[in-house]
Amino acid sequence: MKIYKTGERCPCCGEPIKLTDPEALRLFSMVVDMLGLQLIPTAEKTERDEKGDR
Repeated sequence: MKIYKTGERCPCCGEPIKLTDPEALRLFSMVVDMLGLQLIPTAEKTERDEKGDR
């Protein structure tokens, strides 16, 4: 399980994580892991993938 840190991109919305409490970050990380969420690809990567450049 990946433990997310303050400032990392949220796998739910892509915004920087603003949580600072270690226990809240651990709980958030557990929920993300249990739901099987993954980081949303950036717009740049999405456009490149659509063009077929991998």
